[in-house]
Amino acid sequence: MDDIEKKIREEARRLLAEKKVDIFIGYGPGYDETHPMPVFIEAEDEVEKLIYNEYCVFNLTRYLVEMDEGKKVGLVVKGCDSRSLIVLLQENKVQREQLVVIGVPCEGIKDQDSHEILKKCRECRYHQPVISDIMIGVIEEKGPEEDPYQEVIELEKRSAEERWNYWSGELDRCIRCYACRKICPLCYCDPCIVDQTQPQWVEKSIKPSANLIFHLTRAFHLAGRCIDCGECERACPMEIKLRNLNKKLEKECESLFKQVAGINPEEKPALITLSKTDPDEMLR
Repeated sequence: MDDIEKKIREEARRLLAEKKVDIFIGYGPGYDETHPMPVFIEAEDEVEKLIYNEYCVFNLTRYLVEMDEGKKVGLVVKGCDSRSLIVLLQENKVQREQLVVIGVPCEGIKDQDSHEILKKCRECRYHQPVISDIMIGVIEEKGPEEDPYQEVIELEKRSAEERWNYWSGELDRCIRCYACRKICPLCYCDPCIVDQTQPQWVEKSIKPSANLIFHLTRAFHLAGRCIDCGECERACPMEIKLRNLNKKLEKECESLFKQVAGINPEEKPALITLSKTDPDEMLR
């Protein structure tokens, strides 16, 4: 990790010195080494703030849609982060020529409390960034340690009533803080449907029916786009199993359309396009 950190600093310093970027987004120190935070570097003498370790969990592509138009940005991406970058490129939310992407291999990020490898990382299929301009280090690509859809498959085996009770129990805990929406790199609609008042599509009150509408709407907006960075579930103060909801739709999109989100910049997300080869089930 020290070698990766050193090379990130070197590249960031060079990019700033050569005016190839106006700002560099990376990881900086938090209140301890297990809680690194996003950091925004605009001068060469600030690059020593940059760090990289096995706790760098934030998906830094989240900040790209908030950058001033025309600003040249450098940033660090892991495998899952790079996939969300591809979706943003597919949807024309960022421009490739304004980015310098530094890719780092990822063997798994550790939980900040248990210090064990995160579940999403044990299920990850893309440890190498799928897009980068500068690659720092290489690891052998390997399959997931655990079946990424196993928990979804177990839920599918339950009866309709049992599934309803499961999701009612999960979503009833929601306090509508919108942390899941705020941290998601692909939740960029402005205004969001839940913020509209004329007409009002989703009630503001915190009650089961409104919570259900919010989470179902968000899940379907992410269908075919979610790259399973897991940030929504990590940010949720109520520990709602949001990944299970998103991964169910991810599983269906992969099964129906043979497409995994954020892999090919030339493709469009599955639900944006209509093809003659689409399965009949989606039209019924």
